[in-house]
Amino acid sequence: MKQTKLEMGKVYYNVMLYMGRCGVWSYLYRNDAVDKRMIRIGNCFRKKKDAEAMKVKVLKVLKG
Repeated sequence: MKQTKLEMGKVYYNVMLYMGRCGVWSYLYRNDAVDKRMIRIGNCFRKKKDAEAMKVKVLKVLKG
C-alpha cells in the first residue's frame, strides 16, 4: 500500500467511525503515534476528496 508523505503542521484527512456514523475528519500532522498509525494502515489522505471516496467504499463494505 502506498504511504502518504506529509509535512509537519499540514492538514490531512482520514475516515473514522464515531457514534455509529462514518465520517471524514481532518487533523494536523504532528508525526505522533496516531499520525504514524493512520499512515501505516493507509487511512491518511492529503485531499479531502480522496478521503470522501474512501468513505464511500467503507460504507459499501459495512452495508455488505
